[in-house]
Amino acid sequence: MSVCTRFMGALLLSLAPISAHAVTTNFTSGATVTNVAGAVTFANFDGITDTSVGTVSGGLSDFSTAPNASANWIVAFGTVDVTVTLTNPVNYFGFDWGTPDAVNTVQVFDGANPIPIATITGAALTGFHDSNGGFFDIFAGSGEAFTSVVFSSTNESFELDNFAARPATTPLPGALPLFASGLGALGLLGWRRKKKAATLAA
Repeated sequence: MSVCTRFMGALLLSLAPISAHAVTTNFTSGATVTNVAGAVTFANFDGITDTSVGTVSGGLSDFSTAPNASANWIVAFGTVDVTVTLTNPVNYFGFDWGTPDAVNTVQVFDGANPIPIATITGAALTGFHDSNGGFFDIFAGSGEAFTSVVFSSTNESFELDNFAARPATTPLPGALPLFASGLGALGLLGWRRKKKAATLAA
């Protein structure tokens, strides 16, 4: 194999897309609200509706047709999904998961990409079914953010409440401080040249 061929192979490998979503989750059995620092509850179906954070659409609005009809929450059931659209990207999203079922599915999206960056099912949480449920936290990985979340269920109901989110911070690009330093150095150099020219002309 020639040096050129090895170089081209290494270059192509380095340019290959890396699919490594680092979304992490946490489930607190029995909890009903977020305890994540900086997060705010923006929809709880008991009076809190903050559209500056996000909006909720779909689901069953007639709770009399859903299990636990006396509760003020929203339900994904069968072909009826619940979609949360976040006004601005967030790096954390959480919700009260009523009674987790294996057929409950959460899909988390980043931007207009139709492929979710995370798909979570209730299969790992079925031990909490018919209990008080709990609060489910989803954290974005480095460089990722959430723009929408879709809840669906193929059979058992998916009871949801107390949606919470935390705005994603936008860190400065790593090269920006170096760029600013370079501009400062050029300005200083120009000033010194101008001063020297003025001194020679005097």
